[in-house]
Amino acid sequence: MPLIIAHRGASAFRPEHTLEAYELAIDLGADFIEPDLVVSRDRVLVARHENELSETTNVAEIDDFFERKTTKIIDGNSVTGWFAEDFTLAELKTLRVKERIPNIRPNNKQFDGLFEIPTFKEIIDLVKNKSKKIGRNIGIYPETKHPIFFDKEGRFFTGIENDKLINICLGELLINTLIAENFINPDYIFIQSFEFENLIKLKTKILPKFCLNIPLIQLYGSTILPAKNSFQYPYDIIYNHRKGVDMLEIYGCLIDSYKNVYPIK
Repeated sequence: MPLIIAHRGASAFRPEHTLEAYELAIDLGADFIEPDLVVSRDRVLVARHENELSETTNVAEIDDFFERKTTKIIDGNSVTGWFAEDFTLAELKTLRVKERIPNIRPNNKQFDGLFEIPTFKEIIDLVKNKSKKIGRNIGIYPETKHPIFFDKEGRFFTGIENDKLINICLGELLINTLIAENFINPDYIFIQSFEFENLIKLKTKILPKFCLNIPLIQLYGSTILPAKNSFQYPYDIIYNHRKGVDMLEIYGCLIDSYKNVYPIK
């Protein structure tokens, strides 16, 4: 039976990745809601399309946060702005969400400044409460965003320069949150990612540790775009290849699929 998955919530009617967008999506008949997950400095998962905040919040308008503007390399791309991992949850909660693509979704501009950044826990609470209220179980389909950046490559902004490694495994944090909130029924939780390695770690290490069997979904970008487009291959493959690690040990036969689109020896 097909499932209706609300990608980022009811994004045509409310700014994406807000509790209001997720709730409306459920009211409109969605079976699952789909949050993209990044992390705060104090290790709390929050829902944002990207960890850079200025496209989806009013952070650039807050004088107290002006000096945290910086440039980071994320998945090989230079990005300038303000980043979720450089803010505590309490600080993130002072921000207000705005529509990310107002030229495409102009009606959502009326909600700019009204909604908060939700935590993953708050999303779980919403789903539990709505499921009870409407009498049908709603699922969650989270995506881990930039897992290699958060786990191995990215650095916090210290006020002078990007310094200390972030070193946060999104998969571990995600599973710990699901367990803490008792939301582990595999019929109502899928985990997805555009990167391979974090899903492999979930499958072989994290989920077995807790005797869980949550479905994992491998996302793919286009395989016909020009090779310069990083969407064509998972960034963790690029990162690990540059580091000179044993690719066969990490990926096994999966790596064969990418030898034609990325120069892996």
